[in-house]
Amino acid sequence: MAKMYFIKTVKYEGQVYPPNTVFDVKDKDVVELKTVGGVLVGGEPAIAKTVIKEPVIEEPVMEEPIIEKPTNEEQKHEALEEIQELRIFAKSVGIDVKESWNINRLRAEIIKVKSE
Repeated sequence: MAKMYFIKTVKYEGQVYPPNTVFDVKDKDVVELKTVGGVLVGGEPAIAKTVIKEPVIEEPVMEEPIIEKPTNEEQKHEALEEIQELRIFAKSVGIDVKESWNINRLRAEIIKVKSE
């Protein structure tokens, strides 16, 4: 058990304590009570130190880049040429290309193969 006090009236474990009244608190509650304004009397209690786990680093999810739709015939023609070039390249590196894949999917598959 640890001893604490508050500069305001508090209710702990069903008991109301006026300001600056020292009272016993459970060791497991000390950290939480300190965050809401409690003052520890007589130093740190003998509680187990909290073990901080290292954060789990997740693999980044590759988002497909957003390509604006062409607005005129020349841009449409250039986009069709680019997708054809990507399909040819993807097939040359061993990707089983589906005709329904758009340019973003082709780029993502090519990046995935290159990163392996």
